[in-house]
Amino acid sequence: GHAGRASASEPHGRWGAGRSPRAVTTVAAVLAVGVLGVGAGWTSGPVADRLARSRYAEGAPDHDPEDTALAPLRGPTSRRARVGVAVACGLAGAGLAATIGWGVVLLPFVAVAWVGLTASIVDLQYLRLPNVLTYGGAAAALALCAGGAYWYDDLSSFRGAVTGSLLYAGMLLGLLVLFRVVAGLDGLGLGDVKLALALGAPLGWYTWTPEFPVLGALQVVAYAAMFGSITSVLAAAVLTRFERGRAFPFGPFLVAGWLFAALLVDTLAV
Repeated sequence: GHAGRASASEPHGRWGAGRSPRAVTTVAAVLAVGVLGVGAGWTSGPVADRLARSRYAEGAPDHDPEDTALAPLRGPTSRRARVGVAVACGLAGAGLAATIGWGVVLLPFVAVAWVGLTASIVDLQYLRLPNVLTYGGAAAALALCAGGAYWYDDLSSFRGAVTGSLLYAGMLLGLLVLFRVVAGLDGLGLGDVKLALALGAPLGWYTWTPEFPVLGALQVVAYAAMFGSITSVLAAAVLTRFERGRAFPFGPFLVAGWLFAALLVDTLAV
């Protein structure tokens, strides 16, 4: 880790794999973040359930009985479900630590991973993505990227976070419009577009370089969107048989695509 702000000479964008601090702390980071991920995953189910019930359960202001009946998840708070989510979150955290390395650069990734997991649980329960998680997650991700840009004495790199956020959301907004205009279907929801604002920020920040201020982010978010779209289409084909008007939770697949891109970010980027 860093004892203080990094010098301006330290590389940004796919922080140098050969740095000795990274090599020394990677094993410790993987273990520590994996353990923290288990704890975060253990809490995400109850947090999601409490948040969702206050907004979408029967009698709540935004309750939709039709969507609730179609949602595939009935409750994430059983011990079995919480253990499964905790293990998955721990593995994701360990994988991110192994890929990204130890340091301030990791913070927006683990924050977005928790937000994405919690939002996915709500989506699976009620086919909704609450603004407190989408907009809140985007604000937190951008704030952490801004703090990281200051820490690494590279404030210009914050433009990468903004670029990644807007590119990811823009891609999904384009898909949303395409589905509605061409197929007359709501293939995506605005909640998915808003969640992409959070997901794109750390990817864009991590891949930003002065030589390629946009291309790195564009490549990584494109892969994330492609993977999320492909897996969601396959799942929809199995679960709904593309029944017209049948709602489907895209959020979990969006987050899975993001995790795929984050774990392979050094391979996918410029």
